[in-house]
Amino acid sequence: GRWRTILFRLETNDQAVDARNNIIFCRPINEGRAATELALLDEHGRAEFGVNWVSPGWLLSPSGRGGGFSGTANGTKNFLDVSRNDPGFVELLRLDLHPRMDSAAVGTGELLGASPWKEHPADRQYLSPRSSVPRPTKESHPDLGAFSAVLGKGG
Repeated sequence: GRWRTILFRLETNDQAVDARNNIIFCRPINEGRAATELALLDEHGRAEFGVNWVSPGWLLSPSGRGGGFSGTANGTKNFLDVSRNDPGFVELLRLDLHPRMDSAAVGTGELLGASPWKEHPADRQYLSPRSSVPRPTKESHPDLGAFSAVLGKGG
């Protein structure tokens, strides 16, 4: 059988997720092998999707399940149209997940000015091993993913 990756597992249709400005990347651990099946949701829940970069071949819910998906999902048409499974990270093998300047993830995010984002802005980004640094802000559209692009790196 094939392994599955389920991004959001919501237990009931009363639970909801709002996912915007992400890079959702799924690849095989070994080159030449198939990646896991990427499902956005399990069986239940309400999802609202904004602009996201999602690996090609994603499914709304896992295949081969008897009950299927009973929730609702809106906004998958906002996903970037990607044909290659390459979000344009600076160097994936070294876990430098900043997008290269030529990545489709650069400058394509949504401006999130309304609540709850106004009270909880994504104004910091991870710094190894257990810290953070200010996330560069842009007056126009933000970059997708956990990190902003770094000028002068990979592009």
